[in-house]
Amino acid sequence: MNRMHSLVEFIGRHKYAFTVFFIIMIVGLLDENSWYNRYQRLQSIRELRMEMQAYRDQYDRDTRELERLSRRDYVEKFARERYLMKRDNEDVYVISQRPDSIWQE
Repeated sequence: MNRMHSLVEFIGRHKYAFTVFFIIMIVGLLDENSWYNRYQRLQSIRELRMEMQAYRDQYDRDTRELERLSRRDYVEKFARERYLMKRDNEDVYVISQRPDSIWQE
């Protein structure tokens, strides 16, 4: 009983400190807008910004490719390289390199 009385007395003397401590705990850890949740949201925003930049870069590359595809000579080159197309009066030979391990024997 004496121990319980001393605990109540201790809390009574430091009631403002305990109140501030519990408010900080609630705001810092348990609240919807806690510091931890805020940190996670900032991390998510950072990742989304990086993803947006990657999409912007891809958009720029595709835009440049589309501008090049508006020229007839580049369309022909593109079709030959990517889709192995050819003209009616020509033959196309595809030469691929062997892995280095075969050439070293």
